[in-house]
Amino acid sequence: MVELANNLGGGFRHTVVALDGDFSSSQRLVPQVSCDFRQVAARKSRGASLRNILAIRRVLSEIRPDLLLTYNWGTIEWVIGNRWKAICPQIHFEDGFGSDESVDRQLVRRVLARRIVLSGKTIVVVPSQTLYRLATEGWRLERHLVRYVPNGIVTNRFAAPPDASLLAGLGLRGDRPTIGTVAALRREKNLTRLIRCFAALPPDLKPILMIIGEGPERTTLETLARDLAVADRVIFAGALPAPAAILGAFDVFALSSAGCRSSQRMSATLRPSSRRRTRTTSCIAMTSRV
Repeated sequence: MVELANNLGGGFRHTVVALDGDFSSSQRLVPQVSCDFRQVAARKSRGASLRNILAIRRVLSEIRPDLLLTYNWGTIEWVIGNRWKAICPQIHFEDGFGSDESVDRQLVRRVLARRIVLSGKTIVVVPSQTLYRLATEGWRLERHLVRYVPNGIVTNRFAAPPDASLLAGLGLRGDRPTIGTVAALRREKNLTRLIRCFAALPPDLKPILMIIGEGPERTTLETLARDLAVADRVIFAGALPAPAAILGAFDVFALSSAGCRSSQRMSATLRPSSRRRTRTTSCIAMTSRV
């Protein structure tokens, strides 16, 4: 979202609603971008909440956007709120699933909900042919409303040498083999696999593992690193505003998402942008099947 707003420049006005209330990415917006941030009180529920939907319609009626952008299942109430007697045109993005769904393991109630609420005039954008087939064949959305748009990146940003001051601040000296990854610390990213594989490497290599990203699994991952006696060689860098400034320091980029079909996890649906970024650097990429 930040990159989209920055590249559109000052000719557009944006209003952002973060469902988790986290607006920290606003710090990455360039000054000329006009952007408001709204808190919308929403009650968590197993299904769609009428109270939430009515609140969403009030917000949309108030700000009257020229275009509504929604992302993945977490925003389905916003799709519903704009589905009948639509307040504005809408584009809905589906780029994968959480740990409770996959291409091969779809929740029936969600399939039916997508089939109904995405069947109006909403344009649905997907980044992979796998998701395109799922949307048109599984959810039975009309093909002319589904757009296949592969992930893209600005390659020259990732070809730059690493930021020496940033490396020093993270304790990365560059004198030992460095394996790195960039990922949200969520279960479906399967970073436990990466740490276990790292711990199995011959100790005389003395490698370093750097994990860039933040998320709810961080404590679990840190505990695992301690249990496997590699905590002194695993660096949790947290979320970095510009990961491109450090990728060049990796000797190996590792992508550990559970992508094998037998695992029935999210990443079988995706075209990982992290792997595409790695192609612009000089490091080796080692990935699971995604």
